[in-house]
Amino acid sequence: MTHRITAAILLILLMTLPSAGREEFFTNAHYRLKIDPRAQISERVDNGWETLMTVEMDGEKAHLRWKKDEFTVIFPRSTLRVRSTVTDSAGSILLTTDFAGRRYEVRENKREIGWTLPGQNVFFRLHGGQVSGAVGTSDFLNLRKDTPAGRIAVESGVGSSDFMLRKGSLELFEGPELAGHTYMVRGLAFRQGAITLEIPLPGGPFFEAMPADRYLTVVNESAVPTEAGNGGTGADVETVGDPLRAEPSSWTSPVYRANTGDPKEDPLRARKEERKTYPTDPLRAKTGEDSVEILRVKDY
Repeated sequence: MTHRITAAILLILLMTLPSAGREEFFTNAHYRLKIDPRAQISERVDNGWETLMTVEMDGEKAHLRWKKDEFTVIFPRSTLRVRSTVTDSAGSILLTTDFAGRRYEVRENKREIGWTLPGQNVFFRLHGGQVSGAVGTSDFLNLRKDTPAGRIAVESGVGSSDFMLRKGSLELFEGPELAGHTYMVRGLAFRQGAITLEIPLPGGPFFEAMPADRYLTVVNESAVPTEAGNGGTGADVETVGDPLRAEPSSWTSPVYRANTGDPKEDPLRARKEERKTYPTDPLRAKTGEDSVEILRVKDY
């Protein structure tokens, strides 16, 4: 009995003492949450149905609450919240992510995965449980796979490329580089400080052979220290290691940016038509002073 009590005390100490140097992660069927190995975990409590943690790195402290189908990370000036729900009897999934005051949705069924992002919609077609193509606001993607031969042909707005799977990576034979194909990515990711949320697309040998950082990554830049006079811009696409090449910020660039760009641009023609109202004459039956009808009357 004494040994059991001693073991329990040691376990509690291990769960409460600060820890660093190892990567912590949580996963479920639709996403995974990673904690940077440089972070300090000062508190951790696992009560069976949820896990509570306090994570600190570079002076920023975050409080994490993880459950089976949802989790919340509270930062000093923002929140990352994710919830997955089953939407029909066929098992379709709606994954809702709120990050830095913006909402992102991922809808998944057996035939399609859709990303609904501020100013950007992308739809990935599925065949045999793997991505076979995509179409979105910025570009399109067609894939022709020859898995036994380890070859894949990738077609998008920049042209066609021929890749071979060799030693766990994609080797280019002909055509534009992988970085030029906008929607040829591993999935969607969100990052702030020590926390990274990844929502991967269905795998397969070719997708798993892409670089590990080939995600469309949304970063909360308002939480990143900036020079005096240069404030952050809120949730934004990371420019370092960004597979979609978020610079320059423009709607003609094959990228998604969450909070920048010229507000006067309207690539989807979403602006409403400006309509003039005539409170005293809703049918506009009256004519102007110099109209043809008035001039004719004057001539009589």
